[in-house]
This record gives sequence, C-alpha cells and structure tokens, in this order.
Amino acid sequence: MSLIILTPFDLAITSALILMMAFLSWRLHLGVGRQFLIAALRSAVQLILLGYVLKIIFAEQAFWMVLLLGSIMLSVAGYEVLSRQRRRFNGWWGYGIGATAMSIS
Repeated sequence: MSLIILTPFDLAITSALILMMAFLSWRLHLGVGRQFLIAALRSAVQLILLGYVLKIIFAEQAFWMVLLLGSIMLSVAGYEVLSRQRRRFNGWWGYGIGATAMSIS
C-alpha cells in the first residue's frame, strides 16, 4: 500500500471546485451555497482533527488503541445512521443494524 501525497495544487483544485459549486448555487438562486460552504469547512476541520488523532494513535503502535478508536468511530457511525432514519426500529435494533452495515462495508 502506498501513500497518496496531496500537493498544494491538489488542494487548490479542490477549493476551486467547492467555490465554483457555491457560486453556481448563488447564481442559479438554489439557496444552498452558504450551507455548502459551511459543510465543506466543517468536513475539512473534522478531517484535519481526525488526521492528527490517527497520526498520534498509529505512532504509538498499540493495537488496543487502534481497536478502541475503531470501535468509537463505528459506534458514532451507527448512531448517525439511526438518527437519519424516518422510521426507526425500537431499542438497539436500529443502532445495531447501522453499526453492522458500517462494519461490513
């Protein structure tokens, strides 16, 4: 497995595409440009923070820490799947189904 090195040019292209989408939303009066920019900024901050956490955990080379973080991430993903459903299962079923689906994928 090889690392994918992101250059400043790659990040500039990504930023330009995000700004272009926001501009098109504003120009076409879609009303989602501001939400789009906020979501893009929020996801960038989350990915940066997660990258720092993963860098620290993998530097320790402790299997239990990797397993713990993976379990926490899987639990949060299962909760997010459950919270976005209109019709929910009672009890832990919905949470378990969401977490199982995320772990299989």
